[in-house]
Amino acid sequence: MGNIAFSLNGVIVLLYKKSILGILERSVFPDEGAEWMKCLEANGVRRIQFWDFKRWRPVLLLLLLAVLMMLAIILPTKANEANDEWCMEKSNITSCITRLKMTGVTLNIYADDNNDFFPPTLDTLLKQNCLEEPDIIHCLESRQEYRYVPYSKRVNETAVLQPIVIEHLGNHWKRRGLFGKEISLTSVLFADGHVLTMENLPDYMDIYDQYARHLSPEDAETLRKCCEAWDSERQ
Repeated sequence: MGNIAFSLNGVIVLLYKKSILGILERSVFPDEGAEWMKCLEANGVRRIQFWDFKRWRPVLLLLLLAVLMMLAIILPTKANEANDEWCMEKSNITSCITRLKMTGVTLNIYADDNNDFFPPTLDTLLKQNCLEEPDIIHCLESRQEYRYVPYSKRVNETAVLQPIVIEHLGNHWKRRGLFGKEISLTSVLFADGHVLTMENLPDYMDIYDQYARHLSPEDAETLRKCCEAWDSERQ
């Protein structure tokens, strides 16, 4: 029994020495043989013993274990909450991408029936009953109508680089890791029907800066006016 108690005490002492508390003890209270302590003792200065570490080591170890147990309980809970929030947000993002693609199909059908001319507004699609579901031109989460760039005519050569329907900035987000920074996501529909999700767009003019050079002067000017107007609304 004595050997078991001795071994258990040795394990506790070893764990304590390897813990943060043990490191702090050795840094704050160095050994008696330290040079600076020898100098102090030579001048009659004795080190103050605040407590008996041998007596309090088990208590300190139990406190350390309690902290670790609390972290083990809290961290998985926070991770599950963050995962649930991201799953819900991912579902909203997927829904918006689907709605944008359906809007893109409707816009191209409208252009096919109107000599490659796009509608002046998204409401035109509603008025002419072109949409199977009238709600698809709105974001599922914010219920805001998507931003629409009223290009006069479809240009097949630049359609893949022609942003035509844009989400409101900051409607969606994601987080990288449990304690990572939140990233805003903005989905953009292009005239050819594909959707691109962009991260951390500072403003709408950033979209103009990326794609204006690929458009005709008239379409680039239309995009610039829309982006400037939308940025003014956000200020």
